[in-house]
Amino acid sequence: MKKLAFLTSAVLMMLFIISCDDKPIIDELRSTENLEKSIETEMVVESRSNTGITVRCINGCDDGSECGMIWDLKGGTVECSCTGCTMELSNSIATNDEERIVGDLNSIGDYFEEYLTLTYKSTDFVLTSVEINRFEQTEAILLDFKLVDTDEIGSVMYVLNYDNNGNRVGPTIEVDCSGGCGNDTETCRERYITSTGDVECTCEGDCKMTITYKD
Repeated sequence: MKKLAFLTSAVLMMLFIISCDDKPIIDELRSTENLEKSIETEMVVESRSNTGITVRCINGCDDGSECGMIWDLKGGTVECSCTGCTMELSNSIATNDEERIVGDLNSIGDYFEEYLTLTYKSTDFVLTSVEINRFEQTEAILLDFKLVDTDEIGSVMYVLNYDNNGNRVGPTIEVDCSGGCGNDTETCRERYITSTGDVECTCEGDCKMTITYKD
C-alpha cells in the first residue's frame, strides 16, 4: 500500500544530500528551508486523529431517484439531492465545528472542480459521502462522488493544515489514488488509518498515489 508517510523519509534523504553539496551557502539555506516546509507538511499528516465525522444522505427519494448530496461549488451549499433524502452525520458536532466544515468544503471547491475537469472531463456530480478526520492541527477531507452522466464513481482526499490559533497555513494537499487493484474485489481509493495517522491507497497492484500541492 502506498503511504503518504513514505515521503518524509525521501525528503530527509534529499536534505542530507543537499547539505553535503558545494553550492553557495545562501542557495543551500534556501533549498533547506523549502525542504523543511515539505517535511513539516508531511509529518503533520501523521498526527493522531481525535475526531472523525462522516456525512451522507440516506433513505430513498420520493420520486424514486438515487439519494445523494448536491454540492453547489459556487454558492457554497451542500444539501440532499431530493425530497425524502435525509442528511446523516455519524457524530454530533457543535455549531462552530459545523461552520468550520462548511468553510473547509468551500475552500477546496475550486480544487475539486479542477480535479474533476482534469481527471474526468466533467463537473456534473453528486457526493455519496464526505469523511472528515481531524488532528491537532490538521484536517483530512475524503470526498466520495459519482458522475451523473457516466455513473462512474471516484474519490479524492484533501489535507488542510492549521496553526495554533486555528488559521490555515501551508499548502492544501490533494491525495488521489487511481489505477487497478491486484484483487478484483477491491477498489483503489484513499484511506486514512486512525491507528497510525497514515494516508494510504487501499490496495496493491496498479493503484498509485498522486500528491499535488494546491497552494
